Amino acid sequence: MLATALLLGLTTTAQTTAAFYSLACLITMLISLTWWLRKPGIHWGGVEQFPSATLWQSCLPLWWVAVMGLGVQWAGQLVPAAYVPPEDLAILAVAQRTAMLTSFVLMAVNLVVAPKFAALYKQGKNEQLENIALKATKLMVFFALPIVGFIKIFPERLMWLFGEQYKSGANLLRILALGQFVNVMTGSVGYLLSMSGHERALRNVVFVSGPMAIILALVLTPLYGVTGAAVATAISLASQNLLAVGMVKRRLGFNTLAVWRRTG
Repeated sequence: MLATALLLGLTTTAQTTAAFYSLACLITMLISLTWWLRKPGIHWGGVEQFPSATLWQSCLPLWWVAVMGLGVQWAGQLVPAAYVPPEDLAILAVAQRTAMLTSFVLMAVNLVVAPKFAALYKQGKNEQLENIALKATKLMVFFALPIVGFIKIFPERLMWLFGEQYKSGANLLRILALGQFVNVMTGSVGYLLSMSGHERALRNVVFVSGPMAIILALVLTPLYGVTGAAVATAISLASQNLLAVGMVKRRLGFNTLAVWRRTG
């Protein structure tokens, strides 16, 4: 629906684009809810009560993970707003969004493997858990490499799609894509920790990366402008995932970076 509105030229302003986006989300939600409720076996009655203490025990650390994750993602844009012209900030924002194409495959694979992580860990099948985690990482790296290669070789062409003035953000795109590729290369480490009952370990990781993103942005942006902000974001994102790799190794006993290992 949103794509159709864009192609037909109905989204002439940011306000109308936002309105079409919100309408598309609402309709998607209603269709999905109707589809789900019509499936056999779905009913509201007879639902077993879930202990709120157990729910809170997992939710509180993951709340901090979400908050610090936003810090890593947006500190590189919010902090530079006080130091750089709006047009430079716009180029940085576009570069960051475009670089996230690198980790698109990560989001798709995580939707599939996350429940499998939980089931295998609950069943004590640690070897199968390691195998599926490494297979998922190999798959993500395989599909992400061509995207990263294209971004590294043709960043000007990608940024040109948003306008001639955006071509100056080619180096920003390269820097941010590198950070996103580290995110892909480390695998589904966040889900491995959260789906295996190690929410607090994941929280401890983001307690390092979140403040790091803000501090680096505050230090590097006044010195190097939007380039410093891009470097701050890339370093923070890469550090968060590499720390999570170490935490997975410590808690679950295997290294998701060891993609060269043969899996069953």
